[in-house]
Amino acid sequence: SRQKQKELQVKQMGVFAKNSDQSLKQHQSIESLQSTVDKEKACIDGHDDDVPEPEVALVQIATHALDALAKSLSKRKVSIPMEDRASFAKAMKKAMDALAK
Repeated sequence: SRQKQKELQVKQMGVFAKNSDQSLKQHQSIESLQSTVDKEKACIDGHDDDVPEPEVALVQIATHALDALAKSLSKRKVSIPMEDRASFAKAMKKAMDALAK
């Protein structure tokens, strides 16, 4: 709807302008500039330095989960099957290798 309104404005400006081609080009460049400004403003307004990238958030969640797991395992004696231990160790190694890059 916003696009249609702008197109209608361009047509109206063209009808009333002495040189409709020049008027259209001027309007398009103004529109392009306004679009760029709007996008940059939205980016600046919407950007929050406190919001981490998804991967950073996952690392933070995993860190919290590992700390909670360590605390829980240190308080209670839990029998974890060797297969689960191996899968956990493999996943930890992959994650550590990826973090090291």
